[in-house]
Amino acid sequence: AMTTHALARIAPARAPAKTPERGASSLGGRYAARHAHRRGSVARAAFEDSSEATASTSWSPSSGASSERASARAPYAGPPRVVVLGGGFGGLYTALKLDARKDGWKDDAPPRVTLVDRADRFVFKPMLYELVNETMKDWEVCPSFEDLLRPTEIRFKNAAVVDVRPNDEDKRGPMSRGGVVVLDDDSTLEYDYLVVGVGAAVGDGGVPGAAERAVPLNSLEDARVLAGALRDMETKRSASARMMTKNADDESRLKKETEEELYVPKVAVVGGGYSGCELAGVVAERLCRNGAAARVDLFASADSILPSAPRGQRESTQKRLEKLGVTVLAGARATAVRGAPESSEETSEPRSDKASVRLVEPSTRAALAWRGADGDERLEVYDAVCWTVGSTVQCPPSWPFKRCDRSGKIAVDSTLRAAGYDDVFAVGDVARIVRSNAASSSSPRPGDAGFEEYATKESFAAAPPSPPDLPSTAQVAFQQADYASWNVWAAVANKPALPFKYQHIGDMMTTGSFDAAVALPVGDATIDGVAGALLRRAAYLYRMPTDEHRVKLAGAWLVNAAEAVKEKGAAGALEEYLGLEVPEELKTLEKMLPKPPGF
Repeated sequence: AMTTHALARIAPARAPAKTPERGASSLGGRYAARHAHRRGSVARAAFEDSSEATASTSWSPSSGASSERASARAPYAGPPRVVVLGGGFGGLYTALKLDARKDGWKDDAPPRVTLVDRADRFVFKPMLYELVNETMKDWEVCPSFEDLLRPTEIRFKNAAVVDVRPNDEDKRGPMSRGGVVVLDDDSTLEYDYLVVGVGAAVGDGGVPGAAERAVPLNSLEDARVLAGALRDMETKRSASARMMTKNADDESRLKKETEEELYVPKVAVVGGGYSGCELAGVVAERLCRNGAAARVDLFASADSILPSAPRGQRESTQKRLEKLGVTVLAGARATAVRGAPESSEETSEPRSDKASVRLVEPSTRAALAWRGADGDERLEVYDAVCWTVGSTVQCPPSWPFKRCDRSGKIAVDSTLRAAGYDDVFAVGDVARIVRSNAASSSSPRPGDAGFEEYATKESFAAAPPSPPDLPSTAQVAFQQADYASWNVWAAVANKPALPFKYQHIGDMMTTGSFDAAVALPVGDATIDGVAGALLRRAAYLYRMPTDEHRVKLAGAWLVNAAEAVKEKGAAGALEEYLGLEVPEELKTLEKMLPKPPGF
């Protein structure tokens, strides 16, 4: 299953000769249709330049292929046109690296790069947890493409891709390579080189009701939904406590009613991998702040959490979750997510022992059916069921690329070229590197006669195994973006392409505002706690897409730190925000020192 955690660069990776700096994973957003009514229509980016990059052509299945109309026009003679599909880590970083390379292009003509994404914001997915606990702002984690691309020459098209139509194979020569991308606004984009980085999203894992009622964490909208649900839980808990206090006429009755009737938030997190553990820790830290009562259950289908993680990181995370009060249900599997029954915790008529009060229920309430390690089936209602298991590739079967298996990933060779194409590359979660003979140009494509038999029996099941699958992480796509951009340049300049070589450089995960576990790529070394959290923040700051956003973000963090020190003092800020215990001697010394100007 694809995890949602990000792997950040913590040590310089060895780059191949003449290879640009490495780049992070294109993780797509799921269940957009489910929340489309909340978002409304997304405005088209005002800065997109359709006059040069877009051929505004109406298209319909009955009007003939767009590629045929394109071939009827005069041959294009300008700089190479590179279209990048998907604005996640793989796609955006490939586009930025292509834009940054100004020299060495054929005829000294840098390419015209167009980035296409159906959203208007880039999502730095590893930091969506900071939006769930509301310690960062939307623009810090999800900056708009308009802001990110303003200093570049990259054109942005805010649209969804309907179809990809390469030029016919008999017309594919040095002067007629490429094809057409059809968009949902009835426009088209002609390309000479195409980079597919649409990524993958959390799926439903085949569990009925998960797609409709569970809450994933793929996008800004998902983070807003979950943060809003947690606010509703906190509000309901406060109202419930006030009601108990107002109606209890003595301390013993207050204690009894509190134990029996006080509302306690309940959240289920399905998935014991990196993203599940991260989300469980962040939710538990928020709901249990200042000693408040809450229940967070983490469902791990394996015998323990993080089965593939380094031992030090796994043990650190287990201790942290235990400290936060998270209940880990090892060997438990979700079997269905159902609608929750109507709550009976509302009162609209005053009673002799109750005040008139309405407790607002979180909109995410759902009933989770699950099977424990003992084989027994259970059904329990939660205020939210968070979903982190399963993976769905965001590349429709209708796109004309060969798929390596039933996962739907595009089969690419070691240079990240799509099988059968010399002008199409794929990066990130949407791509899988296969052996060179696994998907040759003569192999049938999806939709062709005999493709099912070819994909399941002859070429894949009976042939030697492909290279090991790469993890579905940001770290892989960071690095692939370097190679894809280099190999596009090499194709234009008629230079040798570089085979992709993955170098694992560590794992990072968070379990709270200032708590993280960073597994170094050396032995079993793990940096955790506040030090791990600071290292994680620094690594992610370094990995932000542009220098301008890095400077803006670092400035905001410094301002926030200064405001915290001004409000609570240095010792108070360290204790509240970092959880550090400051000795009384240092607190006394701080009071004796003169305050800086403005404090």
